[in-house]
Amino acid sequence: MDAPELPSSLQKRRALGRRILRWLVPRLLFLVSYLVFRSCRIRFVGKEHEDQFIKHGRPILFAGFHEGLLYLPYHFRDRDGVVMVSASRDGDLIADTMALF
Repeated sequence: MDAPELPSSLQKRRALGRRILRWLVPRLLFLVSYLVFRSCRIRFVGKEHEDQFIKHGRPILFAGFHEGLLYLPYHFRDRDGVVMVSASRDGDLIADTMALF
C-alpha cells in the first residue's frame, strides 16, 4: 500500500529540515569530538608499528569498532585517507563529519 502524498508545503519544510540537519550535525560532531579528544590523555599501544609504516611511506589500513568512530578521524586528521561509510542518511552525516577532519 502506497503512503499518502504529503502537501508540498510539508515536503518543503521536511527538505529544509534535512538540509539544516545535514549541515549542523557534522559540525557539532566534529566540534565535540575535537574538544573531547584534545582534552584527553591518550596512551597508544603498539604505536611503533604505525610509526614504521609512516616512516617508510607505506599505506596503512585501520579497522575500528563503532566505539572508535569519533577517535579514528581525530587520530588521522593530519593525513590523507579514505573512510568507508554506508550509503544511507546516517552514512551521509558520518561522511560529512569525516570530511571536516
